[in-house]
Amino acid sequence: MSRLQVFSTAPDGTDRVCLDALGPISALRISTSINGDVGLSWQQRLDPKAHHGAFAPGRLVTVPVSLSSIWQGRMGNPQRGTVWSFTAAGRSTEPARWVALAATDNNATHLDEVVDAAIARGWTVTRPASLPTLTDGSQVSGSLKVGEALDQVTSQLNEWWTINRSGQLTAFTLPTSLSYILCAQDTAGGRTADNFVTDVIVLYTDTADFTTKSLTRSNTAARAKYGRIEDIYPLTDLGPITTTQAQAAGDNFLSVHAPRLKFTGAFQVAAGQLLNPGGTPVDLGIVQAGGLVRVLLTDPDAAAGETTFGGPVQIVIGQTDYDVDADVLTLTPLDTSPTGLANVLKLRAA
Repeated sequence: MSRLQVFSTAPDGTDRVCLDALGPISALRISTSINGDVGLSWQQRLDPKAHHGAFAPGRLVTVPVSLSSIWQGRMGNPQRGTVWSFTAAGRSTEPARWVALAATDNNATHLDEVVDAAIARGWTVTRPASLPTLTDGSQVSGSLKVGEALDQVTSQLNEWWTINRSGQLTAFTLPTSLSYILCAQDTAGGRTADNFVTDVIVLYTDTADFTTKSLTRSNTAARAKYGRIEDIYPLTDLGPITTTQAQAAGDNFLSVHAPRLKFTGAFQVAAGQLLNPGGTPVDLGIVQAGGLVRVLLTDPDAAAGETTFGGPVQIVIGQTDYDVDADVLTLTPLDTSPTGLANVLKLRAA
């Protein structure tokens, strides 16, 4: 039986049911990404022919992880059997459900307007501060989902968006203040400098004459060391932008895709291995993606192929998957470089 309880509530907030009372919950897992909570999954031993309104798809699912942290999402379609399997989609998936409407500016990339309009139509988030804005380029109102608009704008400005467990939608740059210290007993597959770019060809629509043009931005130091590795960065979907803005976007792309050592996999973290900056072990259940972690290898000689590990190394958490029953956290760095043919093909398809 899980140490955390799962509740199901009608979309209007009524009819709250503790699912543990209907059958023992096991295999409970909580996953997050840098955009917020992603998913929840669990199993329950129930009569295969049972019917209960608490299991209806679309109901609000909550899990009190701590006194101040409550996971929230929407119930998926349960899979019946001797042991039922359940899933719920977290709040980071909500922007994909709303259309980016901007009645005033007719620009789907004006995030404040499209988010406020979605809130007015019933989206239960708040916007405590202004979201970033592109100075040029536009998308017609209604041509994007809110999630696509958030991704498009924040990626151009080297920022990220998230919905926290209080329902606040905000944008942020990657953290510089330490959140955790990881006493790692594995190397997450070791580190590699693969999957980087030295030169990027930017495709854009020029505001000067409204024609599609291309320009090249280069990381000359990286090219001298590794040879030329090119990629394409299409910006024509943004509408007309200036050459200066296209150059800045290309430089930003190169900074994100510069050659640097990246872990190739995820860390398996047991209780007691993850500490706060003061050195006290933290509850793994409350750890979410987005925090800055200092990685300390307990066995530096096992640094998976590196001549010198040169620690300590700092990473930003890109994804988490917490196994509640086992009290084990799978922690994936934001900047990873998967190896192996299957992973490389998946990376190229993304």
